Amino acid sequence: MPDHKRLRYRNIVIETVTYVGIVLVFAALGMSLQRVVRLENNEERRAELFRTEAILAERLQDAINSKHLFARGLAGAISLRPDISDAEFAKFCTEIKTEDPSVVNMAFVKDMIVTHVYPMERNAPLIGRDLRAFPQQAAMIEEIARTGKTALEGPIPLLQGEPGYIIREPVFLVPKDGREPEYYGVASVVFTAELFLNQLRLSDFTQNYDIAVRAENTFGEGGMVFGDPAVFERAPEAQVLNFPSATWTFAVMPIAGQNVTPIGIEKIWSWIALAAIGSLVTAYYLHRLRRENARNLSRLRTAFNILPVGLVLFDSHDRLELCNEGYRSIYGKASEAMVPGATFESIL
Repeated sequence: MPDHKRLRYRNIVIETVTYVGIVLVFAALGMSLQRVVRLENNEERRAELFRTEAILAERLQDAINSKHLFARGLAGAISLRPDISDAEFAKFCTEIKTEDPSVVNMAFVKDMIVTHVYPMERNAPLIGRDLRAFPQQAAMIEEIARTGKTALEGPIPLLQGEPGYIIREPVFLVPKDGREPEYYGVASVVFTAELFLNQLRLSDFTQNYDIAVRAENTFGEGGMVFGDPAVFERAPEAQVLNFPSATWTFAVMPIAGQNVTPIGIEKIWSWIALAAIGSLVTAYYLHRLRRENARNLSRLRTAFNILPVGLVLFDSHDRLELCNEGYRSIYGKASEAMVPGATFESIL
């Protein structure tokens, strides 16, 4: 009876260790695959973030630089025709504006007075406006006159009554006697905040990312162009773009909770669970066969030993394979030599 208890206990231990081992192996495999998928997902998210930053930087630069070229072209036309008429000014601005619908106003300022403006029908009240009444714009024009450099302002309240941005390009006249060019005035290209943001198409990214853009001019003035300032605190780094007399900074941050769990994780664990269940079922079946074989062998040995006659089996090399107790009793004490593998000669 104790032998049966030990055998049963051993079988329970073996089967438990087998089942636990299978579960641990597949759990470790699942964790490893999950880690690989998460690393790949993080790399993809990081690469996608870099692509988004690159696209946003390119759009910002293209949008600002194109308007800078408009302002430079307008300044060049005025430097060649200082006495340009309103009709000539409007014709030249019309050709420029068709290339960029976000440009809503183009003007020329001389001695702080707006002398030309386009389109006239919407901006006629601006003609003759003295910009000294607007300290922020007056300070920038004075800075341009002093340095002779292009300046990007904004976001600022425009004279049209809405927020926007202004690129101002100094106009210089070249005297015929070869003297140094003389400052003449400022050519301005105005674009509103709303149309400018529409041009950037930030909606392409806002479903997956929090985006913040801020601007600062040479006086340290400016503000938020788009988004929440808190994004700059959460983002790992901010990108800086340098424009004429202005610095624009933007930050991009994945929206919290967006694609946190990689798509393949659930599928991996589903396959791992199926494989583990299959392995457990197979192990259970094999253990069941092993137990049945052990029981059958035990029954066979019992039946073999209780036979009333002596039975013995030797192989082709005269080595003992098995024998029952009836056969052992024939040899008395010599039965101790009857072990599997012993030859008949050695037993005798």
